[in-house]
This record gives sequence, C-alpha cells and structure tokens, in this order.
Amino acid sequence: MLILAALLLGLPSTLAQEPPGGGTEPAGPGGLGTLDTAATADDGGRWEVGVHHSACKESWDTEASTQEGWGLYKKLTDWCGWGSNNWRGRYRYGNTYAWEEDFKRSALGGKEHIYLDTVDLQFYVGHGGPSSFTFCDTSHDDKWLTPNDCYRSWGDNDNEWVALTSCKVLADSHLANWARCMKGTHLILGFKTNAAADMSYSGTQGYWFARYICSGYKVAQAWYKAADRSQPTGRVVRALINELDCLNDRPSSGYVCSDSWDWDAWVQTHTAGSEPARYVDVEALNGTMPVFEFAPFSLADAETKYEGLGTVFGITTTQHAPRSLSGCALQQADTAMWTDLADGHELEMDSGSGLYGYTDLNNLWTYTSTQAALSGEAIVRADDARRTADAFLTNNGLMPEDAQFYETISDTLSGGDIVSGTLSAMNASLLDNEQAEVWQVIYSRIIPYTPFEAQGGEQDTIEFSVVGPGAKQKVYVGTSSAMVNTLNENDVPILGAIGGWRPLAALPSAMGYESVETVDILTPAQIYTLHDQLNDLVSLNQPPIQADGTEIMTHTVAFWEDSAGTEQSGLIPVYDLTVSYTLGSEFVAADHVYIPANETYMRPFAEIASAPTEMVQTGDTIGLSATDASMTLAALGYDGSLDFALGYGFPDDYLYTWYKNSPEPENQIGVGQAISYTVEYDVVARDGGRQQTIILEVTDTANPDQLSTTASTTLDVYPRIFLPLVMRSS
Repeated sequence: MLILAALLLGLPSTLAQEPPGGGTEPAGPGGLGTLDTAATADDGGRWEVGVHHSACKESWDTEASTQEGWGLYKKLTDWCGWGSNNWRGRYRYGNTYAWEEDFKRSALGGKEHIYLDTVDLQFYVGHGGPSSFTFCDTSHDDKWLTPNDCYRSWGDNDNEWVALTSCKVLADSHLANWARCMKGTHLILGFKTNAAADMSYSGTQGYWFARYICSGYKVAQAWYKAADRSQPTGRVVRALINELDCLNDRPSSGYVCSDSWDWDAWVQTHTAGSEPARYVDVEALNGTMPVFEFAPFSLADAETKYEGLGTVFGITTTQHAPRSLSGCALQQADTAMWTDLADGHELEMDSGSGLYGYTDLNNLWTYTSTQAALSGEAIVRADDARRTADAFLTNNGLMPEDAQFYETISDTLSGGDIVSGTLSAMNASLLDNEQAEVWQVIYSRIIPYTPFEAQGGEQDTIEFSVVGPGAKQKVYVGTSSAMVNTLNENDVPILGAIGGWRPLAALPSAMGYESVETVDILTPAQIYTLHDQLNDLVSLNQPPIQADGTEIMTHTVAFWEDSAGTEQSGLIPVYDLTVSYTLGSEFVAADHVYIPANETYMRPFAEIASAPTEMVQTGDTIGLSATDASMTLAALGYDGSLDFALGYGFPDDYLYTWYKNSPEPENQIGVGQAISYTVEYDVVARDGGRQQTIILEVTDTANPDQLSTTASTTLDVYPRIFLPLVMRSS
C-alpha cells in the first residue's frame, strides 16, 4: 500500500511509559517497556532507543512526524530487537507528551539524565532551526531546546547518539554550540539544510535509518544512506563527531568508540539531494500532462537484475529478504528489499521496482575515508571521478537511457576547536579546513516530450524533470587511489552507488507522441489555493521549518518518483512550488513543495468528524465518525474553486479503518465511516495524565496504488474505579 506524502510535524505519541511510581500502565504494542529511572549509567546491555516527535499542529501534518518516529522505533525494536546486541524500546513520546526538559541538563532543572541519557540512541522529529528545536508543551520546561540547555550534559551516562530530523539545526551558524552539548555522546546527527518527513512508514528517514543500522551499517553511514533513500531535492545532512573513531560505531557488531570529553570536534557533511526540477512553461501544456506508466517488473525480472548487479559489484546473490520474526508482522517494504552482505560490501535491491544500492561499508563515510582525506595524498579530481562513474555505469549497462549528468560534488570532513573565542571563531575553526572525503557523481532523470495537437502535429519538445527520492542516480568515488575495491579498470575506487529508477513502459519518442495518453491538470490558481488551505494534506513533502508565514514565489511542473520499497504504478505529475518561509516579518528559508497536478494522484481526505472531547473512562462505549471522503473540497467548506474530491471520488471505494495507538492489524477497533468503540485500558501515562490515541485511516481503493491518509485524535482516559464493598453489621 502506498501512502504518499512527505511532511514534518507531530502528534500525540501512542506508546510511552511513566517511570516507576508514575503509573502501572502495561507495555504498549511494538515491544515498548517501562522507563527505568535507575538506568543512569552505561548499562552495557542491549541497545536502547528513545523517540520524541513534536509538531504542535492538530492537522494532517502531525501524522508525518509520528510516521517518522514510529518508522524508526518499530523497525529497531521489531526487526532487530532480538539478541544481546540488538534493540529494546525505552520510550516514545509525541506532541504534548514530548517535553523539552527530557533533553535539558539537570543544572537548569532538566531531566536529560532520566530520559535522553538512559538510551543509546535518542531520535527527535519536529520543527527546528540553527539555534533550537521545538516542543509543544510549554510547562516542561519551555518550548525551545537551545545549545545552552544541553551544554556539556549529553552522554555522561548511557547516551551514544542523538539524531534530529529537523530543519537546519546543524547549519553552519551554531555548530560549535551544539558540539559543546556532547559530554560522552559520540555523534549528533542532523540536517544542515531543511529536512523532510514522509507520511509513509517505509518512506521515512527514521525507517531507513533504523533499517541500515539493523543491516550492519555504522551509525553515521546509516544516517547518510537513509537520507539518500528518503530525502528529496536540496537536502544536506551532517554529523557532529566527538572523535573520528566514533565513525566506526556499529551497533550490530557491538562496537562503539570510547566515551570522551574534550574541546574539539569534527564535522562530516553529506549532500543527499539531487537536481531541482527544470523550468517548464505550464501555459504551453494547455492543461494536460502526459501519463507515464512503469513497465511491469516481475519476480523473474527481479531475479535476473539482482543476479546481474551481484556480478557487477562482486557479490554472490541469494535474494536474501529480511527474516520474519515470530510475532512480528513485516511491512511490504521489509520483504520487498533483497540484501546480501559480503566482506563489508552490501548490495540491496527493491524486488518490486529494481531500485538498487551498493555500499562499501569499509570505506564509504568511515574512519578509513577520513584518514584518506586528511592525508592529502593521491587525490582524485572531480573530473577523474566523473569519467570513472560514466565509464562504470556505461560499461556495466547501468546508465539509463533518460539519464543526464548533473554535477560532481564532494562530501567533506573538517574539524577544530569548540571552546576558544567567539561563536563565529569556533564555527570557522570547525568549517574552514574542509577536505573532500568522497566524490558524488550525480545524474538526473529527464524525459523529453513533444506535445501533439491533432490540427498542428508535433509542437516544441519539453524536458520534464523527475524528482523525488526514487529518482536518484549516484556513484560514489573515493578521493584517494589508495582506497580499496576499485571495481573498474582505472585505479580509482568506487565506494557506492544508488540508482535503477523504475523503467517506463516506453519513452514517448518510441511510442509516437500522438499516442501518448494525457491527464488533465489543475490550474496554477487551484494549486496555490490548495497550498494555502490544505498543504499539509496534499503536498508530497513539507519541511519542518520554524515559520508562521509562507509565500509561493515560482512554480513549474515535473514528475515524482517515490523511494525504494514503495509501491508506485507510474510517475506522478506534480507542481513544483518554490515557497518562501517567514517567522514574524523575517525571512527564514525557501524550499520546494510538490503537489500532485491532478486530484486522482492525491491521498484521500481523512478527518475525524466526531469523537469525545471530555475525559472518558475505561469501559465506556463511545461513538466515532469520519468525514465523507468522497465529498468535494468545496462542499467541505474549502474554496469554491476546489470543486473536486481528493482521490477518485467514488463513495463506495473509500475504506475507513480505525485503530488505537498505532495502525497495525492487532490494534484495529473497527471498520466503517462511523463505529462504536469500548475504551480499553491501553494508555500512555505521563505526569499524572493518561491518553489514548485514536487513528483513522482512509484508503482510496479505486486508486491503483491504494493511497491512504491517516488522521488522529487523543482521548483523555481515566481508569474505572471499583469501590470496596462495605457490609453494615447489625
């Protein structure tokens, strides 16, 4: 099932436990256990994860941060939650239950020693900026976590890694301040640029990060590769590194670097995006765009391609799908990805689409590559990397017909003092000595199309860009010829590759332009109105920028291809909007927002129309109802120009499914537009409050990709109280 969108905000968590003494709630689904307040030192046992997702908006965008947090949490605890070196969940808090004080040092009244520093990996999703990241609840202690709040406090107990899917927290301007939060923490992972989250569990940064950790990647490697898989145009991710040996941290093998506390740090920077969409004159399209379906990709096709990739990369293939664990229902994306690992070299392929990846785990983004960069010896130049990549792809039949070279760019390493002088001086110390660590040779997918008019024949050719995380073709080339695993006739190492975008049934030039099917597209005015009124629901990506105002600056059109592991029957025609974000009257950032150009490619409307707003008691029977997803947006009260329903609009083809806590089969509580539900004692408890999240999933079954949307509401629940029977004696 495909759940399209990439947003980034949050909603109330469904799974979390109060420390002992704060309640006796049972563990929630997904293997979540009780938070242990005594675990205030490195316990040396199984790896532990804690998650906070915080959005502060009661609309569809809150679902994306939940999927990000849930994607990581479930993947770690279910898929690799077994064995001495595997993972257990300690807590997952969201929205009003995700608190700033959980990250704040105790000297300022915080409780990081009870929360963040009792888990090996702390994952956060939500709004951010260079000087802070945000929380919804203002009473514990406030809304903003700043570098001063965590100064020299993270990692003196159990924490090893902090990962932040949040916009620009690791931008240049405050790097040294964030680095000074580390007091034993090995890595702080985040974004130099804006970030994006996804409403699809298997399309999230969190899911892919966890997947690669489980697959034997080092932690920083897993973060960068996850960004390659999940992030769209323009994304740059980073790691703040305590000591370079920490780049060898690999939870699956049990290895971590030694904890340390000193006054320097390192910065590793990885560009994860691709070329922005090229300009297309929308007026010249006369209200239509071509339809590009993907060619069928059978199991036999997958086996043939995977075996061929194994030959190219020198890996014996077994079509090794992820293991199925007892009691663990694997998602489609878990079983679709085939992987083989040999001598530190991993090959992976999505068996449903042919999207592939290769990684030299010994040399790509590792301590080894940093030493090659720092040595300054035998440097491979950018044009050498380009020639090597071109030859490698062409000679091995991996250069797609619709690929065009975009750029060669380097991932970098730098480092320096984080204590002496002003903030600007310390940032300069960290960044001014950047060294190229690995080259990325990046290609774009460009589809030439010549509109055909019955009266006038062929018109001018248009070049459509394909954007999205699935439309990436990259080759990673080492900067030093001393690095191993050349995989090519030149003495230049190839350290990784990602590509294999889904093949079209036929390029339009081969079909004859007059026979290409087209679809009507909405007008720019309608798209602008959708962005203003329903952007969080209809957009395919939405950055978590600290902003309260937006303005669309430009627009063009393109096609969207989603990440590996996601079902998609064809390219999605989209408007590419360049949006300016402001906070108050100040400009904050600009970014791209992608909205499907036709309503049938949009996820269905999901809204819980009625649910209790007062506190309920366990055992109460309550009514829940959903808004009719087949109604036009205009009929639902939105602008009159939006005279269409989201999706195909057939009333009988919208499926309404209800869950408690998380959208998994075991948590289903009903099906239908309106249901009755008897409240169960399965709640999140924190600071005396108890909540249960009700989730509505609406699926457009008429859509070939079964597009779905979720909406949620939170019930305040108190337990049923049984008074003792008192018998009066005579």
